[in-house]
Amino acid sequence: MDQRKGGVKLDLAVENDCLIMFGSAVESAGCTLRGVVRLSVAHTIKIKSLSVRFMGRAMLTYCDSLGNSSERLYQHEEQAVLDERVVCLEKQSKLHVVEAGVHTYQFEFAVCGNLPETTHVANFIQVEYKLKALLERPAFIPNISTRQAIHLARQLYSPFSPEFMEPVQMIKRHDDLEARVTLPTKIYAYGDTIDMTIELFAQNPAIRPTVLTCNLKEYVIIGHDVDDEDNARHGRHLYSNRITQFTRSQHDASWTKQLAIPVPSSRNQMHCDMDNDRVKVRHKFKLIFDFIDTQSGIVKQMRIAIPITMCALSLNTHELPAYESAAQDIAYDADPSSVIRDLRQVDVQRPQNMGLPAYNDLDRLPPTYDDLPSAMAC
Repeated sequence: MDQRKGGVKLDLAVENDCLIMFGSAVESAGCTLRGVVRLSVAHTIKIKSLSVRFMGRAMLTYCDSLGNSSERLYQHEEQAVLDERVVCLEKQSKLHVVEAGVHTYQFEFAVCGNLPETTHVANFIQVEYKLKALLERPAFIPNISTRQAIHLARQLYSPFSPEFMEPVQMIKRHDDLEARVTLPTKIYAYGDTIDMTIELFAQNPAIRPTVLTCNLKEYVIIGHDVDDEDNARHGRHLYSNRITQFTRSQHDASWTKQLAIPVPSSRNQMHCDMDNDRVKVRHKFKLIFDFIDTQSGIVKQMRIAIPITMCALSLNTHELPAYESAAQDIAYDADPSSVIRDLRQVDVQRPQNMGLPAYNDLDRLPPTYDDLPSAMAC
């Protein structure tokens, strides 16, 4: 984002506007926000200072009942969760003289791992972060500022943990109908597709499935305890489908249905699972099976709930932090001509794994300590 005024242009550019913290708030080492401020001036100017501020705030909205009436009193609470500043040009006794041209200034913020994630539920809770660059001018000359939103997410679990790599199967029987719901894994991310397999088995030939309602819901809970009914809650549907057509087996009284359920790809449409001091976020499939006994005409219903986990990174991601040498890290490039390099477009040349030495190469290995002359020998 840039701001132009009187031949002076100020803009911010960051490596990534979505920061990911790995692990829980207790164990996470945090992350780093890097970027540059670019100051473009058409002619020589004088300035007092130039600084970058990284701010975060949490806003909670709730309502209290007024006596026994239906009236509600809405309360608003706001709290700062982060406020840090990097000074690019400090104030001094004399004004800074900036020549015409483009000037870039690097900045870096170490983000603590215990910060709450970005959250936005209208009229309920908001946690937001933003950068603000401020160019302070001499008296009677308007200051120039620019802002940029930063999204802070958390990867609570490693998607390569065994419990997430295994398929999920839920089996439930109600009267004469048995339902089996299978998912390939428990963890998903933005833009993924959830392949759900539903199998229905009738123990009575007169049983027929009529309607299947499949909902994927997101629950946002304020407070520490998810099971506390007094905590404020908010829910929304991420996916909803009503199914009346099933594929029947030719061999027995069973039916199958395959669903390809899209996960929202926008951060505005879905939150990841959260577990911090202010808010909890959970995701769950809710399936409702309606079936009928054709002999008696009685309509029955069966419900199944399947919790899943939404994370910031997909199972196929290569962005998880690894215990690798510093030689494999991508260096930060603050070239003024490009301002910020998109790290996702960098072709990183990693050293090849040469494996263990062969037995024929043992004679070329470095000498052992026993082969070296003793340092104490005279």
